Amino acid sequence: MENRLGAGQRSRVLVTGGSGFIGRRLVMALLAGGADVTVADRHEPSAPGVRFVDGDLRDPAVAAQAVSPGTEVIVHLAAVTSVLRSVEDPAGTYEANVATTAGLLELGRTRDVGTFVLASTNAVVGDVGAAVITEQQPLRPLTPYGATKAAADTAQLALGILRECPEPAVEADALFELAAVRLAAGDPYAAHTCYERALDACRRIGDSSGEAAAQDGMGRALHAIGHRGRAAVLHRRAAALNRELGDTWSLATALDHLAAVHYESGDLRAAQEHWLEAAELFARFDDQVALERHIRIRAALNDPFVKFRARTPDG
Repeated sequence: MENRLGAGQRSRVLVTGGSGFIGRRLVMALLAGGADVTVADRHEPSAPGVRFVDGDLRDPAVAAQAVSPGTEVIVHLAAVTSVLRSVEDPAGTYEANVATTAGLLELGRTRDVGTFVLASTNAVVGDVGAAVITEQQPLRPLTPYGATKAAADTAQLALGILRECPEPAVEADALFELAAVRLAAGDPYAAHTCYERALDACRRIGDSSGEAAAQDGMGRALHAIGHRGRAAVLHRRAAALNRELGDTWSLATALDHLAAVHYESGDLRAAQEHWLEAAELFARFDDQVALERHIRIRAALNDPFVKFRARTPDG
C-alpha cells in the first residue's frame, strides 16, 4: 500500500464511506502504510488518527470540505447499495451515486487530485450467467442501483479522458459520452453543460457535424428541463446544418426531436410536417434502429388526435 501511494511519502488520502465494512479495513491499511487519511462519512470512524468530515456528500459544502487542498488520492466508497431502496427511490439513488460522484470528480479535477479510485459493482453488467466478469463486459444493468453505478463508472472514464487527452477532438468525444450519461440518468442541466462544452470544442476544430450533434443534444436537454421554445430553435439549427452537410441520419434524428417538441407544445401541424419528413428519411436505412424509429413515428402520425389537430385551420 505504501509503495502504491507514493514510495514512502506520506500521501494524503480521502476515503468516502470510510466507516463502512470495507472502508474501515481500507483506512487501517492506509494508516499502516503511513498515509494521512481523511474519512468522509455520516458515522464517526473507529480508527484513531484520521481527519473526520461528518456529513452527506450530496451537500456541496461537505464535499468541498472533504476534498481539502493537497489531497492526492480519493477512494470513493460511499454509495446507496440497496437494490430495493434504488427501486423505491431512484431519484435519491441517482443523487447519491451519480451526482455525488460527478461532484467529487470535478473537485478532484479542479484541485489537482492525482488519483480517483471508484468502487464499482457487478450490478453494472447485469445477469451474465456463469460467465467470468471482466472490465470488457458490456454495461447492461437491470436495476436503478446498477444503472447509477454504471453511470458513475462512465463519468469517471469520460473525465479521465478529458484530463489525459486535452485535444479538442478527444475532449468533444468525451463530453458527448458524459452528456449522454447525464441525460439518461435524469440530469438534463448537467447534460446541457456538457453539450455546450462539446459545441465549443467542435467549433475550435471546425467540426460542423459535431456542432450539429451538440446543438441537437442541447435541445434535448432543454426539452427535458421544459424550455421548449429554446429547444425548438436548437433542433432547427441542427436540422439545417445536417441538411447542408448531407447527413441524412442526423437530419432525420433532429427532425424527430423537433417534432416531439412541437407536439408537446401543441403545434401539431408542425409536428406532423417534421415527423413525415423524418419517417421518410429513416425509411432509407436498412437497419433495426431505423425501422423502430420509422414505426414509432408512423404510430404517432396515425394518432387521430394528431391528424385532427393538424388538419384544423386554427390548430
